[in-house]
Amino acid sequence: MHEMKRYARAFVMISTELGKERDVVRKLMELSEVEEAHIVPGDFDIIAVLKVERDIVAPTGEEVMDVVLDKVGRISGVKDTRTIIPTHSFTKAPE
Repeated sequence: MHEMKRYARAFVMISTELGKERDVVRKLMELSEVEEAHIVPGDFDIIAVLKVERDIVAPTGEEVMDVVLDKVGRISGVKDTRTIIPTHSFTKAPE
């Protein structure tokens, strides 16, 4: 029997300790679920894009939050996170 899989995407806004942005980005990029990480100005220091593989019957939010709580939130220098899980996503085909 073939196990059906799909991916859930999430955007995680991360606040870091002062001066720890680059260290946190380096650690984020070591996680298999992190596709992108951007240092940004404003209320948050980093925006990370996650792609989390999940079983077709598992709730999307639960598996994403496992990654955020168990991996992202435990990185040294991370102070706070906010997570956005899109309900519908659209992309343009590469040119």
